[in-house]
Amino acid sequence: MSKPFVWAMLALSLQILAIVILIPGNWTHKAVTSELALIESGLGEETANWVQDRASSWYVTAFIDTGIQEEAYRLLIPTAEQKRRSVGLENMGDWWFPLVEDRLNGLFATIYHLLIRVSLFVVWSPYMALIFAPALFDGWMMRSVKQTNFQYASPVVHRYGVRGVAFVVFAMVFAFTLPIALDPRIIPVALILVAICLGLIVSNMQKRI
Repeated sequence: MSKPFVWAMLALSLQILAIVILIPGNWTHKAVTSELALIESGLGEETANWVQDRASSWYVTAFIDTGIQEEAYRLLIPTAEQKRRSVGLENMGDWWFPLVEDRLNGLFATIYHLLIRVSLFVVWSPYMALIFAPALFDGWMMRSVKQTNFQYASPVVHRYGVRGVAFVVFAMVFAFTLPIALDPRIIPVALILVAICLGLIVSNMQKRI
């Protein structure tokens, strides 16, 4: 496993941990509302509703229907009845359990926010062929030209193209977990950058001997 990948995963893990520990649950809810407003203003009300409905459906299926969310709260936060049965300890944790509940709210709100962005990516995914196909075709044609006139296929450009794809993918994963409202146009911009890098990769693939 390469060191850059390990460092990237470590940075992503620390970011998620920081969000869970430091960001209040209501902050993420406000970010979701603001982002849906950006989606509506940029892509229309119908698209915004579709994105929200799809994300909500995924969330309910994965966390509500399975009981994962309910179980998480049950394990970490005692009920009023459990507190009453704890004779002499009824007031213990009056400051702690509300904090834990807020952290859980933040965690599940972050997961829902991530699903909103995955749903938005699904909206843009049909356009990937329109973006990638020309870039890959152009890269393949350039490679064919280089094969006919013995033009140099640069391994340096090829390497940076691969790194460019990896960087954009990681940047998008990193951005998808940020507890702030993102402009929906960030996805097509990222896809265009990936398409450019893929074109460079294909055009500079080493010639077969």
